[in-house]
Order: sequence, then structure tokens, then C-alpha cells
Amino acid sequence: MNWRIETLSELHDCRRFRCGEHALDAYLRRHALSNDRRGLGRTYVAVDCGTSAIPGYVTLCTSAIHFAHVPAASLPHYPIPTLRVARLAVERSAQGKGVGTALTLTALRIAVEVAERAGVFAVTVDAKSEPIRDFYQQRFGFSELLDDPLHLFVTIEDLRASGLCDA
Repeated sequence: MNWRIETLSELHDCRRFRCGEHALDAYLRRHALSNDRRGLGRTYVAVDCGTSAIPGYVTLCTSAIHFAHVPAASLPHYPIPTLRVARLAVERSAQGKGVGTALTLTALRIAVEVAERAGVFAVTVDAKSEPIRDFYQQRFGFSELLDDPLHLFVTIEDLRASGLCDA
């Protein structure tokens, strides 16, 4: 499979996207572009080269976590700024082919870039299941926050040290 990742625009055909989770399909078709325009999130799509098919997407937004939810960290006692992976979905036919990994790496690289210009301590994600939690932990070094074992984070410092975001 050969694809490129780019910012969602009206040129992308989202109507045929099916990942197996209705809410994620509907978000891409009905809300992603308008949310981008309103500054509520930014969606990046993987696009099959030579076609208009979208094998996957990731939506990012800013967020914050409670300082007390971060394990073993000496942090100030106010909300800690993060970049949140709000949604990540891969078309059924593309699952297991590296699209999710590529989209996640794109999100992590963007987080490191944003952290160069604004305060971002970590990237967070709410994993929807244990296998998804394992994906983030094993491939990208995410750890569990103290509020929920499916609420995960990886610090910008750890991302820089890991080399994952080196272009």
C-alpha cells in the first residue's frame, strides 16, 4: 500500500470511509472538516496515491490533564498542557498495513513541532480498548495516567529522546 498523509480538505472523498466503528466513520464524513474550520481539531488523512481513497485519519486537538494524574512527575499544581490524539481510525481493508502507525507517528511529530513554539508537556490519548492501549504502549512508549488505565500519555521529552520523531 502506498499513501501520503495530508491535512483534510474539501478535495478528499470521505463518504466511502468505513473503519468498523460507526462514530469514527460519521465523524470523518460529517464533522471533521467543519471542526477544522472552526479550530476545534485538525484532521490529517492518509490518501492512497493514485486514488481518492482514504485508508485512515487522525484528529488532533489541544487539551490539558490534571497534574495529579501524571505518575512520578514533579509538576506545577495547575492543568498541564497536552496535544490530544482525539480520533484515530483506519479503513477496514487497510487495518494491519501500517496506516495507523504512520498516522500516529505524524501526530507525534506534530506534537514535537508544536512544543517548539508553545507549551506542550505530553501527547495524550484515550484508548478505546486494551489492544489499542497495547498498540500505543508497545509501539510508541505511552504510559497510563493515574485517572484511568486507558488514558495514556507520552511526554515530549521522551519523544525527543526516543528518536521516533526524527524526520
